[in-house]
Amino acid sequence: MVEKRTCDKDTFGKGNEVKMNFGRFLRLISGGDDKHYLTTQDVHANSDGRPDLMSPLMEPLKDDFPLRPLLMGHLVPQNINMWIGNSKEGTSSGLHHDYHDNLYIVLKGNKRFRLYSPLDTEKMYTRGDLLLVHPNGRINYTSEETTAYGADLLSDAAASAARQRREAEKVLAMAERAMEEGKFGAKEQLERAEQQLEEAIDAILDAEMCEVDDESESGYCDEKYKYSDRRRLVDKTVKNPKNFSRVEADYLNDEEKLHRKYPLMAQATAAFCDIQAGGILYLPASWFHEVSSYGQTIALNYWFHPPDGHDFAAPYSSDFWTNDYKERLEEV
Repeated sequence: MVEKRTCDKDTFGKGNEVKMNFGRFLRLISGGDDKHYLTTQDVHANSDGRPDLMSPLMEPLKDDFPLRPLLMGHLVPQNINMWIGNSKEGTSSGLHHDYHDNLYIVLKGNKRFRLYSPLDTEKMYTRGDLLLVHPNGRINYTSEETTAYGADLLSDAAASAARQRREAEKVLAMAERAMEEGKFGAKEQLERAEQQLEEAIDAILDAEMCEVDDESESGYCDEKYKYSDRRRLVDKTVKNPKNFSRVEADYLNDEEKLHRKYPLMAQATAAFCDIQAGGILYLPASWFHEVSSYGQTIALNYWFHPPDGHDFAAPYSSDFWTNDYKERLEEV
């Protein structure tokens, strides 16, 4: 799937896609076409309904680069993409933010990033209705609430319940051995262990009931999960995504027009970063950016789940993504 813009003034990032043979796409780019752009690809779901690490387009390349660069320490990768395009005068990506930390590697051509901090989120005129900005910068929109580290609340609850059950089963096994050995207090220990396991099973059933209701689009879930919308099980390109700004690219370079139509945006502070072939930009989640590409460009990027901890060795407040990655890695 290749994104297509309709004219020279149009920007990418609107989800307008066309399907074509990869060879045809490369011939278009080699011939100077600047209306088509290879961006993120839809990924398949595994047997558990979770997105794969890479799209089918990227799968044949998985041995050509590390799945988890040492440079990124203990951050857990979410997706890996290739970006290919051609621009005569600087094609704009459109102003937007990503939901994950981004390691952006320019392999060919030049890129210019216009950057805004998550502190300016309320000035960005996003297409989505802003719900909250977590302390680590992770942005949530209405009906898309997540944890600070980016897990949807239903999945996080289910994973927590599964861990609770595993621990309860271990405690129960120890209590049963104590009963067999006739240890003092073993009966009370066994009763507590059985109660703990029962509570763990109830938590799993609660999560499963939320999932059933979610799939039926009833919009209901137990209040403690505060989850009321369908889960996106697979990364997929959508039309006019919520994380894009409504501010047109040409307004960003015209202060008078910006003040007139988007006065809050005019108060935001921009920073700029130029990257040439061989350069790498590390861009934390939720930093708004507009990328202008010059010449024939190729880039590789990694997305990582945003850290919400304060320790390099343990960047997340939960082991949710660490456990998830171990399971996914076994399938790669």
